[in-house]
Amino acid sequence: MILDWGFWHRRDRKKITAEIARKGLRPLWYYIDTPEAQNRAFIERRNADPGAGTFYVDAGLAAKCQAQFDPGAAGDGLHRAVPGASSLSNNGKEGKNMILDTVERLPLYAHLIPGAVEIAAAFAAADPAAAPCEVREKRYATKPDAQRRFEVHDHTIDLMIARSGAEVIHICTLEGMEPAEELKDDGRKLNGPVHGSAIQLDAGYFCAIFPGEAHAVGGQVAGEPGEIDKWVVKVRL
Repeated sequence: MILDWGFWHRRDRKKITAEIARKGLRPLWYYIDTPEAQNRAFIERRNADPGAGTFYVDAGLAAKCQAQFDPGAAGDGLHRAVPGASSLSNNGKEGKNMILDTVERLPLYAHLIPGAVEIAAAFAAADPAAAPCEVREKRYATKPDAQRRFEVHDHTIDLMIARSGAEVIHICTLEGMEPAEELKDDGRKLNGPVHGSAIQLDAGYFCAIFPGEAHAVGGQVAGEPGEIDKWVVKVRL
């Protein structure tokens, strides 16, 4: 179920989250982090051909509305999505966008993630050897942004499944990133400041990062030290 009701303020999202939790469910909060230039283009297009019952949005009204939106911070449960941010790998082919969802739903992505059904079953059985591809069991302390680095792969999906703890992962395109040392299996490290879309990987969730998507893992949730215990499944394409 998708509720597209605005939820501009953090207090509103917290209230709805609590109500949903009482029913034994957990919501995923997303907002579309549209670049300012694209926002202006959308508004100008709307103003040029307003529908019945709509009103003109001038620069002052747009700024007033934007100032009321509270995106919160990485770690408070609100995930950012950048429209049109499918990235490009070194061979120039368009990549797929990152996926964040619950582990129970991983088999639904078998058309995008080869072996997703088998990987989900192996994770449920806590048996890495049963997965159809390499599984790296990782446990580490999260770090401040100054100690994190980006990397990117050319032919591998990084499928991360959290067992316990949580971390913030930043994902961005390759624009403005400086290639650094090669990775022994596939891809390379990248030099550049931590930026891009921030997602939070919690226990019971998975994140699939596709070739060409630069990513920096191990971020602290809400700026506080923590730990993550996860599988990193290397799905070769």
